[in-house]
Amino acid sequence: MIPGIQSSNGRTGPKVRSIMTIDDLQVYSESMILADDAWRIVSRWDRFERETIGKQLVRAADSVGANIAEGYGRYHYGEKRQFCYYARGSLFEFKAWIEKAAARGLLGEEELETSRGRAERLGKLLNGYVRSLRKAKPRADTQFPIPDSQ
Repeated sequence: MIPGIQSSNGRTGPKVRSIMTIDDLQVYSESMILADDAWRIVSRWDRFERETIGKQLVRAADSVGANIAEGYGRYHYGEKRQFCYYARGSLFEFKAWIEKAAARGLLGEEELETSRGRAERLGKLLNGYVRSLRKAKPRADTQFPIPDSQ
């Protein structure tokens, strides 16, 4: 019998916690929306604009969520935080590219403001996620429980 799991005969061990998935993270969900918005905007541009600034903008937006996901899959909290820092850098790169796109007449005022607002909110969520990882302490019972040797 594994501790924490109730068997059909009613025996129990320590509590088992539900497992959180990456899709449960609001910061990850918001990063995916940012990337989808970037894709929709750039896909309407002419070839030259897509091939130059567009690719950079989309790669930066995609990199935010990709780094959050990679960090989520890491075992140690320090590694998780490091990938959040990479995601934060990509978010700042995204902000730079949307400003360039606007300066070059590729984004309308509404698209620019929407992108700025989404990036700002995502930055706050990302910083909050990093803070929560700093506070988190690995606990023995949140990993794979080891049966008591009796």
